[in-house]
Amino acid sequence: MARTSPSVLLVEDDELIQQIMCELLQQLSITEIHGAGDGVEALKQLKDSSVHPDVIICDVYMPHMDGVEFIGHLEKIQYKGGVVLVSGLDPSIMQISCDLANAKGLRVLAALVKPITRADLEEVFARFRAQR
Repeated sequence: MARTSPSVLLVEDDELIQQIMCELLQQLSITEIHGAGDGVEALKQLKDSSVHPDVIICDVYMPHMDGVEFIGHLEKIQYKGGVVLVSGLDPSIMQISCDLANAKGLRVLAALVKPITRADLEEVFARFRAQR
């Protein structure tokens, strides 16, 4: 049976932000949400389990493996889903991260500045559905 909503891997080191974003995603009727505290944990989930997200929402600044390094790994595993980059950092850093992801052939759906709103996520998933 085909899924009616996309599956999401949320890569965010701040537990409160991860919880808030999960709640926002659930409000959008997204029910398959997997969480990872950093890029290392996210890669482990992608490689070792049945986690095959349609969209990865990834914080750019995290300990152990930041979003930029994680982007490089997504290219290596030939991830074909959508990518949303999230950060509270300077917009120029976000632009560099997006440019890098695009150069690596990833499908960047958005670059969002924290705090993320429900409207931000509605726009992202409308774009995702339109590109499917």
